[in-house]
Amino acid sequence: MNEMPRHSLPLRSIAMCHSAQWRFLMQEVVKRMKRDYGAAVHIYVLQKHGMKFYQPAAASGAIDSVQICSLISDGAQALARQPIEELRAKALENEKRYGVTYNEIMMTDRHIGRGFSLLAPNFPRSLQSENTDYWRIVQKFNDDFAFWENEILTKNVDLILFPQKIASVVARKLNVPTRNLTRSRIGNLFHWSREGEFIEFPEVVERMPATPLPPKPIEVKTYDQYEVSKRMTVAGFSYRHAVRLAGLWTLKVLTQRAIGRTAGYRWYDMVRYHFDMPRQWRELKGLPLKSLEDMRDKPFLFFTLQEEPEMSLSWQSPESLAQIAYLWQLARDLPAGFTLAVKEHVYAVGRRPQGFYKHLLDFKNVVILDPLLPGPDVIRASRAVSTISSTAGFEAAWMGKPVISFGLHNIYNFLDHVFVAHQSASLAPLLHKVLVEGIDTDKAEKDGRRFHQAFKDLSFDIGQENMYKPEEFDPSNLATICRHLAVSVGLSPVPAEAEAAA
Repeated sequence: MNEMPRHSLPLRSIAMCHSAQWRFLMQEVVKRMKRDYGAAVHIYVLQKHGMKFYQPAAASGAIDSVQICSLISDGAQALARQPIEELRAKALENEKRYGVTYNEIMMTDRHIGRGFSLLAPNFPRSLQSENTDYWRIVQKFNDDFAFWENEILTKNVDLILFPQKIASVVARKLNVPTRNLTRSRIGNLFHWSREGEFIEFPEVVERMPATPLPPKPIEVKTYDQYEVSKRMTVAGFSYRHAVRLAGLWTLKVLTQRAIGRTAGYRWYDMVRYHFDMPRQWRELKGLPLKSLEDMRDKPFLFFTLQEEPEMSLSWQSPESLAQIAYLWQLARDLPAGFTLAVKEHVYAVGRRPQGFYKHLLDFKNVVILDPLLPGPDVIRASRAVSTISSTAGFEAAWMGKPVISFGLHNIYNFLDHVFVAHQSASLAPLLHKVLVEGIDTDKAEKDGRRFHQAFKDLSFDIGQENMYKPEEFDPSNLATICRHLAVSVGLSPVPAEAEAAA
């Protein structure tokens, strides 16, 4: 293969944190970036067995190093090495230096941060969550801040891919760009989002004013991978399936014990969870769920419940309150005659508190929608959508529906028909403005179409993609993926003739 020249703007080193879903594709991406831009590539895996995947590439020189940087919850198992006062002093110093509290970081880990998921008390407990304490967690944070600052500075890292929370925070402080391969929610398109914490995409804000108004109607539908995953999830809500999964889990735990593994979910909690899913699904389906026909003559505000624990809440919207608080506040502040229509996320079934769905119906102005209703259809029938950071916010923004956005980092917050609901004593004035007074629907519809087109123009197709079979990716799209990554960080893309020669 011909040696490729370096292109504009030096890219000295790329750091990539292991992502199980993208490991096959991304290994080829960073190898190509190394080839095209002369950048060193350093991979950070979570556990020892993750080293094996990248070692052949390291041995061949296709990447430069691979090492372990454990998850917060795994690293927090080590005994404290310093007195508490020293740990506290360093933690306070880091909080001031990086502008983030340790508790916000803790919230992003589904094991040790499980207390922040107030609507998921039935999420399985793990050995990691039970076998640590506060000061071991603080020690792990102290270690990780020191680790990432040292790695970035000594290895001249100019780009981090798929960063974890602390890596993102340190990168922001040191002005090092971070990128995530992120689903655009338009068909099967993707884009390179910025800010590993908040998954932002400022390019779409810049592109939209220059985007010609596309013809209507635009197609807004749930992306294929979600539909596949949803069908698989719902198909698994049976006691027969629960028995099978419980058996497989038991075999896995026995195997792990035999090799001395000390991480993972507790046996009893996972077995119970497998049976909680069909039980809670039956509880939900046994209630008077509403169809769109039932809601035809009822003006309603659509509120989407989200999965907990989940990155879109704990990472992307750390400033948000618990979603149960917003549900309560919306129900309290709705104008007279309006209904709050709540739709459950099927991935969250089995995690909710006992009797949660039945209790929702104690609100006289709240109804529960059939969770299998297509989200875009519900949005079209609604007066407005309220969300923290769900896909429904994107879909409503594209359709020109008013959106009440509780997440401060949502990409669509800049639109005039999106209303960012800052924490306040009452949402009543905002709800009255949106639902009773109304908005300029013609402008909102046109802005939504233009926003959708701009997002589409900035996205790209990665070809065949199956999160359950990550090894089955389409290599013909590697050049496109790398070109978009290069442009997003200010590099000149490799010329087509040079790409063809390679």
